[in-house]
Amino acid sequence: METGEKSRSSHGWSSIMAGKTVLEKGMGYIVGNGENIKVWSDQWLSPLHPIAPMGPPTFSNQHLKVSDLLDHQTNEWNLDQIRLHLPHYEDLIRLIIPSSVKPCDKKAWLGDPSGVYSSKSGYKKIFEDKNIPHPEPFGWMQLVWKLHISPKLHHFLWRLLNRPFQ
Repeated sequence: METGEKSRSSHGWSSIMAGKTVLEKGMGYIVGNGENIKVWSDQWLSPLHPIAPMGPPTFSNQHLKVSDLLDHQTNEWNLDQIRLHLPHYEDLIRLIIPSSVKPCDKKAWLGDPSGVYSSKSGYKKIFEDKNIPHPEPFGWMQLVWKLHISPKLHHFLWRLLNRPFQ
């Protein structure tokens, strides 16, 4: 996901790059062992919303990983480290319960509670980001009956809209 859009890209490639942007904004990490999550640049503070700590990081903690905030003996959060590096986020971090089996960190789509991307949740994310009101559903059924066409065609369109032909 490191490639970019070229100046003379095709329409298809431009669309893929637009989709990539939506994915990047809506993806986040589910904390496992914390070894792959960069504290300052990855979105990991919530399993429901893409949130990363606001910086700026200091020179000494710019490469901090989430695993550096865990106590590996007890598999609990190391509150001293959290208070040192991220004091404003302590309450939010404490809501994340570290796993006792220490699985690998997992990327997930945060636009849906299941963590799985769908076109529907992608469109929802686009509308949320741009503050565009969701379009109202169009009343196709009312339109069908208002058309000045034969009854046979009315019936055909009504059946088409109610249960598509199989």
